[in-house]
Amino acid sequence: MNYTGASYTSTTAASGTLGALPSSADILSGSVTVQAGAGAAKTFTLNSSNNTLGGLAGQINSANLGVEANVVTNNGVSSLSLVSGTVGSAGALTVSSNLLDTTSKTTTTLNYNNSSDIAGLTGLGISVNDDGTMTLDATSLDSVLNSDYSGVQALFQNANSWGMAFATTLTNAGTSSPTGILALASSSNSNIESTLNADISKEQSYISAQQTSLTAELNSANEIMQQLPSELQGVNELYSAITGYNQQSNG
Repeated sequence: MNYTGASYTSTTAASGTLGALPSSADILSGSVTVQAGAGAAKTFTLNSSNNTLGGLAGQINSANLGVEANVVTNNGVSSLSLVSGTVGSAGALTVSSNLLDTTSKTTTTLNYNNSSDIAGLTGLGISVNDDGTMTLDATSLDSVLNSDYSGVQALFQNANSWGMAFATTLTNAGTSSPTGILALASSSNSNIESTLNADISKEQSYISAQQTSLTAELNSANEIMQQLPSELQGVNELYSAITGYNQQSNG
């Protein structure tokens, strides 16, 4: 049973219609949640004493949610009319329906045979090749969906099923779990990266210090080399003064 809401304005109240049944006496099952504006949401679960449109209307009206519920029948179709007691957006209706008309079903119940529950992907026509690729037999998949839909659903959703185990494996392997493979690998990579960055910083500092020291030594050596010609000239002049031998004229 679906809910259809109508538009509202600043001077009109929000309203909507729940369901479209052949008879207001049809037996309903499930639940519906109703909320008006910012008020508290209320969930109504039907039971044997109030499992018709009238019973549901009585529950909603007794809850004092600021919503008026009435059964309306037009052209042989019955529905539940909901009208907010507050105009404008302050009384906007939010309705979530999980109701089923069990008297006049419009859907077909799919077959379920618990003796044929599917244990793995091969039951869906999915096979794994030797090279790691996967192959889907669409005919087999269509056949099992038509003959045992609930079995297929159970494969993915039931407790301890292949689907739940696979979901757990993905969670444990991912980064959402602190002990997951990817999370641990990411943490390890981060630690290694931090260590490498620290080592690089130390090496850069050492290289910078060595560069400074070598530059100073080269500057000193260059100064000495620049002084050698003048010192050599002084030695020559001293030699000439002592010996009377002029090396400049015989060099």
